[in-house]
Amino acid sequence: MNILELKDLCNANYKKCISLLENKGSLKTVHDLLIKVSEQLLTIGQIAPGDRAIANKRAVKVFNVARSINKDSSYDDIYFALTGSYLPQEIEETEAEETEIKEEKVSKVVENKNVSRSPVGEIKNPLRPLQLSDYIGQDDCKVQLGNAIKAARLRGTPLKHIILFGNAGLGKTTLSRIIANEMGSGFVEMNGPAIRDVQSFVNIFSKVNEGDVVFIDEIHRLPTVCAEAIYSAMEDYRISYMAKNPNTGESENITVNLPRFTLVGATTHSGMLAKPLLDRFVHQFHLKPYTDEDISKIVVKSFSKLNLECSTMCAMEIAKRSRGIPRKANAFVEQFSDKALLDGTTIIDFEMITSFFDQLKINEDGLDSFDMDYLETLNDKYGGGPVGLETLCSCLSIDKNIVENQIEPYLLFKGLLKVSSGGRELSASGVEYVNNLRKKASKENNKNYFVSLLEDHQYEKLLIALCSMLEGIFKEKYNLEGTFQEMMDVYCENNCDEAMTSLLNKLRMKRNDFVHPNDRDLELEDSEIMECIEYICGLED
Repeated sequence: MNILELKDLCNANYKKCISLLENKGSLKTVHDLLIKVSEQLLTIGQIAPGDRAIANKRAVKVFNVARSINKDSSYDDIYFALTGSYLPQEIEETEAEETEIKEEKVSKVVENKNVSRSPVGEIKNPLRPLQLSDYIGQDDCKVQLGNAIKAARLRGTPLKHIILFGNAGLGKTTLSRIIANEMGSGFVEMNGPAIRDVQSFVNIFSKVNEGDVVFIDEIHRLPTVCAEAIYSAMEDYRISYMAKNPNTGESENITVNLPRFTLVGATTHSGMLAKPLLDRFVHQFHLKPYTDEDISKIVVKSFSKLNLECSTMCAMEIAKRSRGIPRKANAFVEQFSDKALLDGTTIIDFEMITSFFDQLKINEDGLDSFDMDYLETLNDKYGGGPVGLETLCSCLSIDKNIVENQIEPYLLFKGLLKVSSGGRELSASGVEYVNNLRKKASKENNKNYFVSLLEDHQYEKLLIALCSMLEGIFKEKYNLEGTFQEMMDVYCENNCDEAMTSLLNKLRMKRNDFVHPNDRDLELEDSEIMECIEYICGLED
């Protein structure tokens, strides 16, 4: 099959998928056709190098849509994911009625431009859990929340208002969606900074139904007038505000009655909430950073949802670099998913993980190049501190907001940094951490240098360099004196087993071949030299 025939077949299969969605056909057939389309796109990329970038990108998109399909998937969601538009609706009204409907839709869009209302089942992210039992971590919060939900369902009333504290990415939005799902309610989502005045607040709440969960993200950034208006909404389910009477032009008080609802507020800055507002939340939960063990469970579960395999050990490697944040862990999962698709595999192995994080320059403690620049600058240029934030940001050429919100929180959490009135300062653990990383880097550099000499068969230079390093270790670390032979004898007698003693002596004798020739018939295999490299580099610790 030539490239043109393959493209025609690919287009035909794609159009068939669209037609099935428009006519509410079999989702299994849609899934199978999309998988076939993704495979055909990858083949096109292989045959036609000029089309490779676009074909591979489209293949990834189509494959991701296909694997998100399940029995509960919405035809409209799948269609939107593929085309960027919603399924066409059949409207049988007269032309006048159609115009009226369009105007009503436009009006709703204008009134609700800052709010999203949807059944919880319409979540676009397949990695988000829908049930409290599927939510991993935050065990104390889950127990209390589960009891509150059971009690509310037994009473037949909406759940009491809830506030969720915690850093970005810990799952506040996901938990609020789970609350709505467990209560069988609609979910209304809005963002605090987007609400400008009480009138827009009233427009939003006018769309809320009985028992709905209303979620306000970054609730601490609500304008003061809106925060105060919400007090009566939370307690008495009504909002009062001042507005001009269109007939008289005079201001008058207007009261709007609301259905009973559950307000779930989320904030990353609990100290910025006014006490009267905070006190009106019956349930208050503080979400803490996740342990590596919990994050690794989330990673394994997320990979399984994407039909990928990942061992517990590999999941832990991802977890250690996720900074205790599920959102970051799932972002890594998505990236590995794309990589696995392009590599044509369903298994996430250790080699893939290590090479990926090496490219991103993220170490096993979750620190990236920005974090290390911060620590090394503080250590080298300012003697560990203290130093003012403005000075440090100028030296790093990084914006103050990035330093305060992205770099410092994790360094403080790891105990590597101290913040005081005098400025930023490395903790004792921070100083030790920087020094240990440098020792490790030095050891890796030495090892890489020796291995490169071995691979290039530069035996003379390699053996002399190894023995010189060993001699330095004898003197500096073990305080030995005398000739190299004498120090070797003392060290081997006290610190080496018989096999390593024999190997080190063989190394010394082979080195003598080059320094003052003798023992020329002595053999030293490459594998033995590699064992010496590993051993001597390990002595630096």
